[in-house]
Amino acid sequence: MSEEGLGDFILQALFRPRDRGAREMTVIGLLIGLLLLVIVVPLIPVLVVLWILDLVVGDTESEEEYAPAH
Repeated sequence: MSEEGLGDFILQALFRPRDRGAREMTVIGLLIGLLLLVIVVPLIPVLVVLWILDLVVGDTESEEEYAPAH
């Protein structure tokens, strides 16, 4: 695959498979990869920002709630 690009490799796997099962597995793999790309990857920066905000803001609850009652 040194001379070919990734797109050529995917097209070859889709349209010239060894058997029907190879095509189905390739399509399933591409769909899973696309799902990860569309859903999981955009969530990573959101989670990082929320984590940083949690570190900066910290615990917003007051300490009076945890004080023993007299």
